Amino acid sequence: MNFIKYFCNILNINTKITNSIDLGLQNKKEDLIKEICIIKKCNEYISTIGAKEYLKDKFFFDKTSIKIRYFTINNFLYNQLGKKFIEKLSILDILFNEGPNTLNIIKKNFLIS
Repeated sequence: MNFIKYFCNILNINTKITNSIDLGLQNKKEDLIKEICIIKKCNEYISTIGAKEYLKDKFFFDKTSIKIRYFTINNFLYNQLGKKFIEKLSILDILFNEGPNTLNIIKKNFLIS
């Protein structure tokens, strides 16, 4: 959690982060996600594209108005030291190479469907 908060701070992302344990919930997996979304009065839940297959036949948010959407990230190039670009490295690499421009690059390549 500290790692996520640290990089949100560096990238000037001011989204409030709540730990599910602080909500006192007992459910597991998708039931926990559903319960959190209901408690937080979410209109939509955005998940990784990998969850689409897992959730496709389930009525995940049955009896709610919560919409499920999925995100992907394009493979993208950025300034990187060295002669050959190495893709899919951690956020540390893009931060060290692009600095303040990191968030702009990520936003351009983050797709929600």
